[in-house]
Amino acid sequence: MVVIPTWLDQVSSVDFTPEKHLLTEIESWAETQGWTVSDGAHLPLELRQRTDVAIEKTAEGKRVRLAVLPKGKTSGGEIRVDSSELRTIELFYKAATRRWQVEVSGVVMEEDLHSRGLPWLFDKLFQQ
Repeated sequence: MVVIPTWLDQVSSVDFTPEKHLLTEIESWAETQGWTVSDGAHLPLELRQRTDVAIEKTAEGKRVRLAVLPKGKTSGGEIRVDSSELRTIELFYKAATRRWQVEVSGVVMEEDLHSRGLPWLFDKLFQQ
């Protein structure tokens, strides 16, 4: 089940196509890896307000929350990825190169998420 936040289509004159594509890619990959994907409706109110997509492996106690951040007409996109291990990774869409840059605390970890892949991203979220 792919969960695309409805608010993305309600913002007039702002194109969230890159965010929608990446969310779809992450969710589809996660499901093939045994994760459960939802809209986060089961989360406490405070977390629900900051979550567009929840991805969980309940048996392992792993949770990932994805939040698409608001943007303007000309700004690149940003998706915040939070794990139950209290790690946060930010994905910034670079329109000029059509790539998702990976940052942690403002430090670039990877210029192109797709060069490393989604398994790498999830490994970073739960790395010991």
